[in-house]
Parts: sequence; structure tokens; C-alpha cells
Amino acid sequence: MEKVSIREYTPEDKKVIEKCIFELQEDESARQPDYWQTPERALEDKYLDYLLKLVVSSNGKLLVAKIGGIVAGYVAVAVEDGKDSSPCIKMKRVGYIPDFVVLRKYQKQGIGKKLLDAAEQYIKSQHCEYVSLDVTTGNPAFDFYKKLGYREYSTNMKKKLL
Repeated sequence: MEKVSIREYTPEDKKVIEKCIFELQEDESARQPDYWQTPERALEDKYLDYLLKLVVSSNGKLLVAKIGGIVAGYVAVAVEDGKDSSPCIKMKRVGYIPDFVVLRKYQKQGIGKKLLDAAEQYIKSQHCEYVSLDVTTGNPAFDFYKKLGYREYSTNMKKKLL
């Protein structure tokens, strides 16, 4: 297997990151069409711009994985300072992964683990004791996260009213 390198996002990565977003939205909208936008709509609505603003505003990073000179995926990292959280919640400063994608053709090659390791290292460097992420019901990545030590803290439930 070729060497995987992890680096920060640059504007030259835009097209391939949008391809990653498209693949993720394809899967998510197929699993839960009432909740997730179509991939076309996510790109039309400039999801990447939204993600970059979120990362910058939260002292986070967008990390990109390259293999053989080709971008294979990315992970977005945000740092939540907890100042607006409930006084009942003990975890105040938490790293959050709002987005994490490895292109289908590069999955199951260890790239996701390397991206997640890099994200966790950055989060630790920001003095966060915990990292959190969301995974939708039915996403095969659920088992991947569990294998890497993630565990469920809560379940978010929704009910359609209209």
C-alpha cells in the first residue's frame, strides 16, 4: 500500500473535497431522505463554504488525506468551548468531528484511521479531553467508530410532524 499523508486543506483541494461531500450525501440521503439533502443540493448550497467557516470559527481544521498524490478523503474538526452548554454537562471543552469522508474507492485501506488519528491529535493539542461525532442510523461507519473506542453517549430521535 502506498504511503498516506495527512495535511491541512488548501483551496486546490476544493473539487475533490466536493466529490467527497457528494459521495457522503448520496449515502446519507439514500438512508434518510426525509432528513438529508440530495448531494446536488448540498453542493448548490455551498456546503463546503459552510464547513470551512465552521472550522475556522471554532479554532478547528479541515484535514485532507492523500495517497499516491491523490486526495482520498478528509475530516473536519471543530473545538467546542462549552461556554453555552448546560451547567449539568461536565464535558466543557470538546473536539467535534462534523464531517468525515473517505472516498469509496479508498475505503478499507487504513486511510480513515489515519485521518481520525490526526483529528484526535489536533483535538488533544487544543486541550480537549473528549472528541464527539455523529453517525446516522444504518451508517456502516458505526462499527468502524466502535472498533476505534467510540461509544454511544446519547441517541438523537426525530419524529415527522408534517
